[in-house]
Amino acid sequence: TARAFAARCAGVLVLKGAGSLVTRRDRPITIIPLAAPTLAVAGSGDVLSGLAGALLAQGTPPEVAACLAAYLHAKAGQLLLHDYPARGNTPSEIADAIPRARKEHPPCC
Repeated sequence: TARAFAARCAGVLVLKGAGSLVTRRDRPITIIPLAAPTLAVAGSGDVLSGLAGALLAQGTPPEVAACLAAYLHAKAGQLLLHDYPARGNTPSEIADAIPRARKEHPPCC
């Protein structure tokens, strides 16, 4: 389980999926309650990890960076689902939708 994995590791765990999970040792699990089938494509996780890395490079604390990255990634997928309802998206399309997701749907943190 996510909790068992996080208990054995020192980092932050993001379990990507419909309702992504974010957790770390001795912390509750955060659920990102968003889903977008447009993100079920090769390279989507690379975009998510790149976004998390960019947030970390800007000094965002690891758990916040993971939650924010998972949130924005899912929001971008939802925007793309609206734009392209009949197909998945390329990693480039997902990455290009992230600024729009951040602008249109600012998260609470």
